[in-house]
Amino acid sequence: MAQFTEQQVLKIRNAASNGIDYTKLAEKFDCTSAVISRVALGTAYKQFDGPLTQKRTRKKKTVTKVTKIGTGKRAFTDEQVIWIREQIATGVSAPNLAKKFRVLSQSISSVARGATYPEVGGPLTSKKKKKPGPDLAALSIDDAARFLQAISVEWPKIRDAFAALDRLIGDLS
Repeated sequence: MAQFTEQQVLKIRNAASNGIDYTKLAEKFDCTSAVISRVALGTAYKQFDGPLTQKRTRKKKTVTKVTKIGTGKRAFTDEQVIWIREQIATGVSAPNLAKKFRVLSQSISSVARGATYPEVGGPLTSKKKKKPGPDLAALSIDDAARFLQAISVEWPKIRDAFAALDRLIGDLS
């Protein structure tokens, strides 16, 4: 760490308490801004007086929604957005379009849904919902059996169970 005289420490602390940037002070005193920070905060040269500054926090940058990885710019023109939405509406997959534009497929999906570029026209799509399986209680025995067979359940045991159930229901009637 640089060696400062008491007079230099006072100058640094006064300047820092008046809002002078640490990097400018570092240039003036031929050291790093980290050294200036320690002097200004009083963690270095504790034996010397002078106004101490509060720990400074960096201003947070305003983050804009980025669709193209790492650029911070609009990834698509309005014409491209409309074209993407039309392609998705005709069945072209988001991953294929993502490869064409060199972006994430989530970016293409966001464009297609209108989550990004909501001010631009073109056909919007909605998130695909998973289709629920059939209500087995509402199916006939044959339909339920076909469904269970389709999902690779052991069919003969199921058929016998349904037949036994059918006989039991018939006996109760």
